[in-house]
Amino acid sequence: MASKVSFGMPMLLFALALAGCGGGGGGSVQNGGILPTPAPPAQGAVTQISPTATGGFSSTLQSTSENGTLVIESAETPAEPTGNTPTLPEYAVSANETAGIAATGVLRTTRGAVPDTAQLPYRPRLDPRTATLALADRAASPLRIVPGARAPQSVRRASALAVGTQKTFAIMTNAITGVTGTCGSGQLSAGSSCYENVSAHLLSVSQHAYVWVDDTLPGQDGFTQTDWDTVSTTFDNDFTRETAAFAPAFLAANPTPTYEQCDASGTPLSQTSYQPVPDLSGNDPHISIVITAALDGTGEGGYYANKDLLNDEELNCSNPDHVPSNQLPMFVIAGDTYVTTSGTVQDETFWRTHDMPRSLPHEFQHYLHALNKVIAADFTARNGEQDDAFINEGSSMLAEDLVNPGNAQSDDTLEAEWWFLYQAGNNSLTAFTAYAADPLSTAPNPPYGFYRNTAGSYGESYLFLRYLYDRFGGDAMLHRLYADQSPRTAGTANTDPVVAAAANGETFLQIYGDFVTTLAARGVATGGDARFQFSPAIALTGKKSVSLPGGRQADVVLDGPRSPEDFSSSSPGSAARIKLTPGGGTITPQLIQGATLFVNAAPSSSGATVTGSVTTAAGKLGASFVQGAFDDNGACYGPAPLC
Repeated sequence: MASKVSFGMPMLLFALALAGCGGGGGGSVQNGGILPTPAPPAQGAVTQISPTATGGFSSTLQSTSENGTLVIESAETPAEPTGNTPTLPEYAVSANETAGIAATGVLRTTRGAVPDTAQLPYRPRLDPRTATLALADRAASPLRIVPGARAPQSVRRASALAVGTQKTFAIMTNAITGVTGTCGSGQLSAGSSCYENVSAHLLSVSQHAYVWVDDTLPGQDGFTQTDWDTVSTTFDNDFTRETAAFAPAFLAANPTPTYEQCDASGTPLSQTSYQPVPDLSGNDPHISIVITAALDGTGEGGYYANKDLLNDEELNCSNPDHVPSNQLPMFVIAGDTYVTTSGTVQDETFWRTHDMPRSLPHEFQHYLHALNKVIAADFTARNGEQDDAFINEGSSMLAEDLVNPGNAQSDDTLEAEWWFLYQAGNNSLTAFTAYAADPLSTAPNPPYGFYRNTAGSYGESYLFLRYLYDRFGGDAMLHRLYADQSPRTAGTANTDPVVAAAANGETFLQIYGDFVTTLAARGVATGGDARFQFSPAIALTGKKSVSLPGGRQADVVLDGPRSPEDFSSSSPGSAARIKLTPGGGTITPQLIQGATLFVNAAPSSSGATVTGSVTTAAGKLGASFVQGAFDDNGACYGPAPLC
């Protein structure tokens, strides 16, 4: 991977995570340049230090340590890049491990039986369109609030829509994840977007759900009325849990206010010509869920779009050439057709028991987020602000856990965690961007590049929000996150909501530093410090089994964040990994802006010294190390014989 042009002086934080055993006592926090390492207690220890003024750091790996992980953190907070070819700068890092033995050469281990990412049995579905739309919304001309403006209101009552009602929905279908795409056969074009007009009927109604089903689905793919009724009852439970965890599902204002409205050319209308707006007051307490085959084969599990909470006249003021609004509080989920490495399969059972139950809470959080942090805030304080993708998508991934008994981890969040930990150093958290295989490629060895909205991006954001949830008060943390309306600063991610959610006086970079140290500790080297622990529901090591489409099972083997791969290869997914060995020479991995490298350091019977530097970041470094018992050699995702 070639170095990219730097956009400025990087801020970096170094952390050294050392695995060990024996001894007693807990972890400690110290300050200084080069510090001694305490004898590692059985439960591990965390020591935080400061590097020298010249940008270097050094620390001792104890002879009793079983292993080590050098954590190199970019303490920058880049915003999500725009355009079809997103890029992030990279920085060359120099590090080595010395000991009183002969040089053995830098260790570059192959991954053994683990297949590369393109050959994994199933790529979990994502909702990259939601993040892409949010990014576009922030770049679009803002909607304007006209004081005192009122729109005609449609009278709506509870269960106003009857089973059997037909409606045609505009479903967005063009390429996503920052890859250029053109509209296909049967698709309509609106600006840079493509959509299809999909006829659907309302087939199930519950306390809070309208379930609309694409007319091509009933009687196909094994679907029956039981499926649609299961969606209704599942969503009612999700509605109760998520509105308690996040925020209300409807506006306090009744009738629903309106933004300025414009004609098809973008010219403002007189208020006497304003058209009815979607009712978001809760007079009709239902959320519409559209299940469609239009997303088949895209790898997209569903999406939420702000446009559907506005009418077309409101949207005209921002962009006259827009996809038509469906004018309902709603979101979209896909049907039961899945793309796997063994071909396309249809699996109603997997959809009903695994995919649909994760899609509902995920997309509903996006709806709650937009309603409360954008629309409600606009009409109450004129300060609506949609959070960056790493917060919004992380919250939706977290929602998949919160609807489970005891906030247990779901299969989907477990798989997303694995995708991130497997190539942890490739992912920039706040940019929600990764150096990864082309997510739209089906080639055995897909090309690598920078892409937004990757599986690793979802996995890192999930782990970060789960960490915040477990450490900072559960639902109360989310209430503080939703309440924060800090304005963003151009050119950088808006991290203020995270600081407000933590409410403990730490900066974002301190919180992020604690988070990556927690990953390095792997749940076994925390030193008893609550800062470096997830709840027991989250495992960073061990083996679990998950279901896949087509009636298959796979083992997911976690071993914490893996050492970086050798990016001198054009396909790093199949290349060797970079590790430190005593006397093995200097390694020079690449650090992506906003990302963190986790480089394992091998033990030495006589002890060793680990040193490193980033010369362009003198005075902007920090360091810490963790001691416990772990390694990073066993990660795997695949059928049981493979793992």
